[in-house]
Amino acid sequence: MKATLDEGLSSALSDIVFWGERIGTHLSSITEERFLADGTLVDAVCFCISCIGEAAVRVRRNWPDFAALNPDLELAHSSAMRNRIVHGYFDVDHRIVWTAATVSIPALVKAARKCLEAA
Repeated sequence: MKATLDEGLSSALSDIVFWGERIGTHLSSITEERFLADGTLVDAVCFCISCIGEAAVRVRRNWPDFAALNPDLELAHSSAMRNRIVHGYFDVDHRIVWTAATVSIPALVKAARKCLEAA
């Protein structure tokens, strides 16, 4: 029997998937060098990461037990990355953004999708 997710939790996880997939679309066929040279693309990815971080904050704040039971979501990392981009925008290392977007975010999307499919 599948567990039922609260509507708000399901919405937050869906937001993580949506914005993560947007990053995948933005970076399709893009090299790191091209990403680093394209300010508009960097801005778009940073915005998507910020949205993912906001969803992660909602999950951690409103469903802490769920967050604790699903450490593979790494919600604290997503929240921290959001805070770094939003509050430390003046010296964000775009190479770290690239790594987050191409390594961490796809893993997060996969984990969030797994949670949604299990419900």
